[in-house]
Amino acid sequence: MLKSTGKRYIIQAESIQTTTAGGIIVNNTGEAQFARIKAIGPKILDPLQLEDRVLVDWNATIPLRDGDETYHLVDERAVIAVWEEK
Repeated sequence: MLKSTGKRYIIQAESIQTTTAGGIIVNNTGEAQFARIKAIGPKILDPLQLEDRVLVDWNATIPLRDGDETYHLVDERAVIAVWEEK
């Protein structure tokens, strides 16, 4: 289990792959990619919560592996926006 420290989040990216009718897998790299917050560092000041959907600066993330799962470590300043679900 991963735990975040300091002013960092651990996030898990939502899938950006789609499959065409012909079965070709395409990465939607031109679209904004969202992630879910999976862990929150103890010094975070933002009022975000676990499983919040966020948009981050992907150039500022550090990829992490925990078993078969891939996560990313990101500083709180790299969170650009929060998707508020209704």
